[in-house]
Amino acid sequence: MTGAAPGPFTVDEARSAARALGAARVPRHVPVALDRAHGRVLAVDVRDPTGHVVVPRGSRLGPLAVGAAAAAGADAVHVVVPPRVALLVTGDGLLAAGASRGGRTRDVLSHVLPDLLVALGGDLGPGEAGVASTGADGAAVLDAVAGPYRGTVDVLVTTGGTGGGAEDRLRGVLRRVRARLVVPGVDVEPGGSALVAAVPDGPLVVGLPGRPVAAVALGLLLAGPLLGGWLGVPDAGLAEVALAGQVTAGPWPRVLPARLDVAQGRVEARDPGAVGLAGATGVVVVGRGGAARWVPLPVAG
Repeated sequence: MTGAAPGPFTVDEARSAARALGAARVPRHVPVALDRAHGRVLAVDVRDPTGHVVVPRGSRLGPLAVGAAAAAGADAVHVVVPPRVALLVTGDGLLAAGASRGGRTRDVLSHVLPDLLVALGGDLGPGEAGVASTGADGAAVLDAVAGPYRGTVDVLVTTGGTGGGAEDRLRGVLRRVRARLVVPGVDVEPGGSALVAAVPDGPLVVGLPGRPVAAVALGLLLAGPLLGGWLGVPDAGLAEVALAGQVTAGPWPRVLPARLDVAQGRVEARDPGAVGLAGATGVVVVGRGGAARWVPLPVAG
């Protein structure tokens, strides 16, 4: 495996590197009728008859943008073809149904991440076509990275197998396929073992931790910028926010599910476990000095 230095990146460094990796790909674009463009990303500026740009490329086409395009006289627009994304959920003892029991854990991420990746701009195909689950062995991950997804998937998102030592299966697989490590880790807790890599003649890989909160948070921090860069969507960055209550960070910044209270203009951190995802509208990154930055959950088009 080649590329980035072994040390973890700061949140800003990691987001920037992931976005640059996505932006380096040249996406295809296609014309679509205006009434079918809602939720898509504009590939070519929409101009009015005088040549003035009414809707700039990179805009996500909500109802107001579609209305503005119609007012400018557009009947069709060129939109970016979204990257093809596959999700591979790995881990020993994952349960497909029922509550966690007997040392086995309920699979949460197969239910959470598909909609999140679509809302971030990925195309998982119809239904559950882009979602697969497997055990913790590295052979299954290697097959996914070097086998059927090579040439058919643009971005492969995996969960689990990113921890240190014997549990770090994904990095071993990436070394075997001579992948370029772009983001070796992120200096946050939980989820610092997350990574981004590029497989030669294969997919871009976003490796997320297996813990639900860490996977969601790092999905927003890494997959979000990568897909945004691919689509050409402007990067809004992380917004500085006021925290309701006190959150203590350790040696590394802490990521937590959170809810934005618009009326109060502040963010309320929620339970750090999977139950904290219920009612959350984003995640908050809390630095050692208590400074907080907000990452909202995207809304699917």
